[in-house]
Amino acid sequence: MRPLRDSELACLLSHTDVLRDVAGGTDDTVAVFEDDALLDRDLPRFFAALDGKADKFDVIMLERRNRSIPYLPLYEVSTARTIGRLRFSDFGACGYVITRRAAEHMLQRFPSPTHEIDRILPRYWMNGLSGVFWVDPPLVRHNAASPSEIQRARHHGRVDHRARLRGSPLLVLRRFMAMARQSLARRRRWSQLRRQDRGVDSASF
Repeated sequence: MRPLRDSELACLLSHTDVLRDVAGGTDDTVAVFEDDALLDRDLPRFFAALDGKADKFDVIMLERRNRSIPYLPLYEVSTARTIGRLRFSDFGACGYVITRRAAEHMLQRFPSPTHEIDRILPRYWMNGLSGVFWVDPPLVRHNAASPSEIQRARHHGRVDHRARLRGSPLLVLRRFMAMARQSLARRRRWSQLRRQDRGVDSASF
């Protein structure tokens, strides 16, 4: 795992501050958007469909960047949309709905800033949340035209990390072992959640 760049750390700390506000607030669910999010006009109707249903999910990701990842619908909601799972995950935290319970859990699970929010929020096998879902079609898009210091930092970080890998066989081995452990954890957790999803009533959301 490479160290967080300054821009990635700043983004994580901003989201962490929001999670603290959510955990310490009185609202059961809160929608969070980054400043480069493009919002669908159907969002208010979707939020209305979630009213009073904080017990049915932890996080609903409103954005899907990689549409090639298999999507499995579970619930039908108003506005001709579904809520479901991705096998296994996507990347990004441009827009999401989170419950107060899940915000408290995230703060306890990650007490120190070691991972990008774009990774730990949607990756249920890392964050320990069973109710991480996506909405389809998405209700939020990342504004690709907006300049992003984080994207530049990630590019330089990947270049630096590849250079370190080329110079250290031990680091390559450690990275391979970490990826293998993550793959096993991901597949094991996916199987558990799919067993949990059996018998879900699509009209119950």
